[in-house]
Amino acid sequence: MLRKSPAIIIILISIFIGSAHANQQDFNASAFFTSALSINNIVDMDFGVIEYSGSGNLRAYLSPIDGSLSCNNSNYQCPASGTPGSFQINGDSGAVVDISCERRAVLSDSTNTLNLVQTAIYNQKTGLFYMCRNLGRSTSFTLRGNPPDSDAPSNNASHTFLMGGMLRVQGGIQAAGVYSTANAGGDPISIRVVYQ
Repeated sequence: MLRKSPAIIIILISIFIGSAHANQQDFNASAFFTSALSINNIVDMDFGVIEYSGSGNLRAYLSPIDGSLSCNNSNYQCPASGTPGSFQINGDSGAVVDISCERRAVLSDSTNTLNLVQTAIYNQKTGLFYMCRNLGRSTSFTLRGNPPDSDAPSNNASHTFLMGGMLRVQGGIQAAGVYSTANAGGDPISIRVVYQ
């Protein structure tokens, strides 16, 4: 019977231990902080006073670009202009932003309703004109910084948007009065903005 020498056993153990080695990998972590997007300076859309002397369908279009108001039925007397809705988006300059908006709203006098359809927005800084297609169906734009003479920090950007749309009357006005999305039975337009 062969007797193994303690020296041979130590050498074999050393070879076995020496052949096993561990791997180590470092992983980095990072975080990017950006100022939150905000929507402010909100002005509601206003078609003004529309007089009616008869019935029939009406399509009154308020342009988001220049506020001009046009009506397609002589039974309705529309003012030459109205007030486009407006809002301001603020965020980091250079960031790409997705914006979407609802294309319909309901105006109510708390009893009767009218529909606002084909809402559209206009970005005064970029000239972007966008027909609203509902929340989640967005278009993109890049936030451009404020001019050097602005009081705002240079890394901030603000864009003003104007909003218009078509007020539709089917068959005639059921009752005179103030129709608004803010009245009971009304449904306002929602806007959504998110960083890409």
